[in-house]
Amino acid sequence: MALSTELAEKVEALYREHLAREFGDQPVFDPITVEPATDEAGEETFLVTIVYKGGEHTIDPLKAIRVLNALATPFEELGIPPVLIQDLVPKDEYPTLLELRAESPYDEEE
Repeated sequence: MALSTELAEKVEALYREHLAREFGDQPVFDPITVEPATDEAGEETFLVTIVYKGGEHTIDPLKAIRVLNALATPFEELGIPPVLIQDLVPKDEYPTLLELRAESPYDEEE
């Protein structure tokens, strides 16, 4: 499945909506990136990186799971696989993650 700019923007908007619903205004989620990727089974999917900043706030894993569950139907309506690869990354670790991905992209075949 090709990832158009329009589709990436829709995925990002859906994430923002559902993250706000679950987490409120803290932590702050920015940026949210959506990129094409290949999963472990060789299937095309999307890698969604959600960077958060919120001081002492940590990510409640149950809320993160509820966001994924809530997104299943809207993604299906868009023709997107229901399970995306999702990373929640603290803002201060994001530059390191970008460096590591540049050295070894997620979907690079071994």
